Amino acid sequence: VQVVLKPFDAVNEIGICRQCGKAPCAVACKLGAIRQAPDGYWVIDADLCDGCQDCIPACPFNALFVNSLNGHVIKCELCLGDPQCVLACPTGALVIRIAPG
Repeated sequence: VQVVLKPFDAVNEIGICRQCGKAPCAVACKLGAIRQAPDGYWVIDADLCDGCQDCIPACPFNALFVNSLNGHVIKCELCLGDPQCVLACPTGALVIRIAPG
């Protein structure tokens, strides 16, 4: 999850992967590093990602960003259905609701 605070505009942006049906980021990835796992979640294969960042502007939800440690693109993969951020949140402020079908 990426949060961009714009205090002078009074607008905050939250970038989170919406797990699109036909993911524009996957279409933009020339190396096939963004693929759909067998359980349906879109994931990034770090071994295939070369850090070209072609996928970042393709995402309409600003959900992809660069890992400053290795230069690869990362995004929320919802921990493949078991989001650890929700489990770790001490106040219960994070909730994941998966819409049916």
